Amino acid sequence: MANFQCEANEKELGRWTTNFIPHGGGRYTGQLIVTDQRIVFHSQFDTSLKGVVGDLFFAGSDNHEFISIPFDNIREVSSKISFLNKRVIIDTDNDQNFVIDNGMLPVQKIFDAIQKNR
Repeated sequence: MANFQCEANEKELGRWTTNFIPHGGGRYTGQLIVTDQRIVFHSQFDTSLKGVVGDLFFAGSDNHEFISIPFDNIREVSSKISFLNKRVIIDTDNDQNFVIDNGMLPVQKIFDAIQKNR
């Protein structure tokens, strides 16, 4: 993964390889990092996330591009679990939604890490 570094006053709570479906479409596989302040996703494919997500939650660091969603901008977090599909859905205060799609793998630890600091 790219050299993602937490800010000086930020603590990493967990890191997972998962699928991410940003507002506006697309599907990306990469690293999801949950900190005590935000959710960060880094696509491991050579794609431009900026054109899909927009500027509000887009951040760059050390020439790597990340989606960064501060907890202050999250309106609601929910989970949708079926036999073959486990997802965490994040709704933001600007009416965008983002889906963490873990396929058949459990999402409870991701959901709990996000909910812990909201």
